[in-house]
Amino acid sequence: MKLILFFMFGFSYLNCLSQCEYTVNKIDEFDKIVIMQLKTVNIKRNDNWKEDVKITLSREGNTKYVEFTNFLYEVSLGSCTAKIKLENGVILIFKNTPDFNSNRINVKGKLLPNEIKELKKSPIDIIRFEIRDNFFGVGENSKKDVIDYKATEETKNYFINNLDCLN
Repeated sequence: MKLILFFMFGFSYLNCLSQCEYTVNKIDEFDKIVIMQLKTVNIKRNDNWKEDVKITLSREGNTKYVEFTNFLYEVSLGSCTAKIKLENGVILIFKNTPDFNSNRINVKGKLLPNEIKELKKSPIDIIRFEIRDNFFGVGENSKKDVIDYKATEETKNYFINNLDCLN
């Protein structure tokens, strides 16, 4: 019986890994750590917004990351917070200082074990970006914009389907 369960679990685990789509999966030549990056998913806005947000999962050594990239937004000396609201009501927050060299905001957040557990429990509902532009002030005096992206049927299970690929 144990042997049958071992094979059933083993084959389902291998089947899960065979569905993983990596863009990078290697051992770093210098640091000798595993570097993985999964295929990016695009989440579109429901209005006429011209830019999608791209979500990428990655791993460097034992540290796992979620990265939000490639939407244009003109901001100077500010910060960006990405909030993920899951369908079960849980909200996860990732903060980062954006890269202003290309007028694209990139948020790369470290995934903690409790966040990974939450992301695997429920599909994505909405991803919100809160962008602070500190050009005219700091803190509450700074300009704050909010941009929401609603997950679609194709994208809402991205974390559920892909987080195990980083193991």
